[in-house]
Amino acid sequence: MELQGTSITKINNYAPGLRRVFLVVVLAAEVLGVTAYFDSGILPENHSAWTDWVFANSAIFLRIGVAFTGLFIILGPRLRDLSLELQGIEHRLWWAWLLTHLLSFGAFVFLSARLLMISDGSYHLPTAWFFSWVTLGVATVAFWLLAFAPAHFWGRLVRREYIALSVASLAAIAAWAGGLLAQELWRPLAEVTFQLTYRLLDSIYPSLSSEPMELILGTSTFQVHIAPECSGYEGMALVAVFIAVYLWLFRNELRFPQALLIFPLGILAIYLTNVIRLAALVLLGAHFSPEVAVKGFHSTAGWIAFTVVAVGVIALTQRMPFFTGMNTQSPRTSKTHLATALLTPFFLTMAAAMIAATFPSDFNLLYPLQVIVTAAALGYFRRAYSDLGWDLSWQAVAIGVAVFGVWIILEPAADTTSSHVEAGLAELPYWAAGMWIFFRVIGSVITVPIAEELAFRGYLVRKLIARDFENIPLNRFTWFSFLVSSVVFGLLHGRWIAGIIAGMLFALALYRRGQLGDAVIAHMTANALIAAYVLVYAKWALWS
Repeated sequence: MELQGTSITKINNYAPGLRRVFLVVVLAAEVLGVTAYFDSGILPENHSAWTDWVFANSAIFLRIGVAFTGLFIILGPRLRDLSLELQGIEHRLWWAWLLTHLLSFGAFVFLSARLLMISDGSYHLPTAWFFSWVTLGVATVAFWLLAFAPAHFWGRLVRREYIALSVASLAAIAAWAGGLLAQELWRPLAEVTFQLTYRLLDSIYPSLSSEPMELILGTSTFQVHIAPECSGYEGMALVAVFIAVYLWLFRNELRFPQALLIFPLGILAIYLTNVIRLAALVLLGAHFSPEVAVKGFHSTAGWIAFTVVAVGVIALTQRMPFFTGMNTQSPRTSKTHLATALLTPFFLTMAAAMIAATFPSDFNLLYPLQVIVTAAALGYFRRAYSDLGWDLSWQAVAIGVAVFGVWIILEPAADTTSSHVEAGLAELPYWAAGMWIFFRVIGSVITVPIAEELAFRGYLVRKLIARDFENIPLNRFTWFSFLVSSVVFGLLHGRWIAGIIAGMLFALALYRRGQLGDAVIAHMTANALIAAYVLVYAKWALWS
């Protein structure tokens, strides 16, 4: 009876979290349904009344709202504490608020359909109908919030997080406005990029083929066109957002206003890196392979540049007393060392994958490089992993078997990438194909599981709970860290649904005994079974 009572208690503890997950799924389904069914963009742009303009451009507010939500989740320093507070709040009337929300949403959808039908540019929207539509939209959101948590929780959230709320609101609006501004300013920026790239290539080639008006530049055999996305503003915006989030998260460890200098330094670095990327694109296409330059290097190099700049920003700020205000030889070194030990193997794995992606073939010929660099990093930091728990657990093996079952069940019925891998192996000599398969098995079963579990279950799960993650036990559970780490893990895999489920199961393996080794064993087991399945049934798509 005691065991049964304990189980009921656990169910009751998890019920509020599961209920809120359900509410989030309901809201996401509603947003997707509305955006898929209604298209206000088809309405005429010449609106004589501001109400017509607001309705025709209503999608803007949805984009700003989504951006605001994401930014606030990242920027809210006490959000994790508030999520823990939610677990202790009784909310018995949530179902009544949910029912009210659904009724309000139904009325909102009905009125939206009517307004979309009559707003064809022939006459203005009825003012009363427009304000009714706005009221229903606001009420729908408000009722969902009250279903998610009581009113006093939201009041306390506003009082505690008014700064983060304000910053997230302004940043979301600025991101939208920046997108509009970028559409207007991309041409002048592209012209500057063109001139800088021309100067750089002019020092290499005695004569260049260029069309300044069309922004075409290159050699007699290979030219590139500087399109809007090549002008540099996307990379600059991405770096600016990264720096803003980084400065906020580490605001207690950095010196201000000195740290604000990172903005111009990072933006300038990514812009100049983009110029170098374009010059390298011309060199690669003219002297090596146009196919590699266009299909592989062109897209991948941008992400490599962003990664280099982002890592450079972190290294610069963490190592220079000018930005931190403290001696780099302080006791923080041990914490930094552990974080470095947990993350470096995974980052090297991703870096090797990026390098391999610069080649246009869907067959990753350089996979052995990924295994070697990851294994070298694991060997270098091996002493830092000794206290993470590595006892063999047969329960972890069972979880790995479950992950394998999920992965196979959710495998698409037809996948064209299978032929690419098979064709790539067929082009290699027998010994080379055998060596590639050997390294692929070693990587799948050993290096990748260890590297990913160190990064996600060893670091990220605890980092999402507290900044000082070293003091957090490995079996410390919060819904926030559990869901976020699992979703991020899933999104990094091609089959993201199966990846999210796998991330959740690996996390449960970690929580069971508080040993990272259990998550690693579960991951190894799943990948070993997948490798055996690939080799026995020739399902090469599973290794894509």
